[in-house]
Amino acid sequence: MLGALLLGGFGLLEEVRFAAAQAVDAEELLRLAEAAFAAKQTFADGLQAAELYKAVLERDPDNAHVLLRLAALAYWLGQVAEDEPALPYLEEGLRYAERAVEIDDTNADAHFWRGVLMGRIGEERGILQSLFMVPDIMRAVERALALNPNHDGAHLLASQVYRKAPGWPLSVGNRAKALEHALEAVRLNPDATSRWLNLAEAYLANRERGKAVEALRRVLEMPLTPGDEVLSQRDKERAAQLLEELGQ
Repeated sequence: MLGALLLGGFGLLEEVRFAAAQAVDAEELLRLAEAAFAAKQTFADGLQAAELYKAVLERDPDNAHVLLRLAALAYWLGQVAEDEPALPYLEEGLRYAERAVEIDDTNADAHFWRGVLMGRIGEERGILQSLFMVPDIMRAVERALALNPNHDGAHLLASQVYRKAPGWPLSVGNRAKALEHALEAVRLNPDATSRWLNLAEAYLANRERGKAVEALRRVLEMPLTPGDEVLSQRDKERAAQLLEELGQ
């Protein structure tokens, strides 16, 4: 039944929950969850994929991979939510990421997602909360990069924090460091629109308008990022908006 639901684009969320509860083969359930994760296009798709992963987690509570999938899904749901608040999903995702860190402190992705979700929670709660959370976010970034210096996501997150945070003495804001990490994120993952969009914003923060325009045009010319098409389309829309604001 669960396979039929997946092939048919899923039925109601309750049907997915029921089918997941009936599944006895955890390996098959995980395969279906991974397929749902890769195929998600709508908020409802994300919820359904999360239900499948939660069913796997009931059978294997210490599965760090599944915990991080749930953390990533929570972030994604927070980004695409339109008719309901993002914060509950982000907070749930942070709990999954923190649990993954507890299980495997040497997992760079666990520290990365912990930092990402803390950052988004801070943004949702407001500027003062964001500033309060910056030290913890940066510790997560630094730990991820210590474990994997080539973690492009951690370089992206570092760039965003350095670009968005106020400078000394209020916080860690540093435009030069933001650009340094942005360039590294693009070098490590040149096929992701999010890395190029962030690079353009880092160039703008450093008053390098010409290079920013080049990066923004690159975002528009690139194909959608494989596996991240929904948010990649939003990157393109943001790039077009910035180009218009720059008179390009």
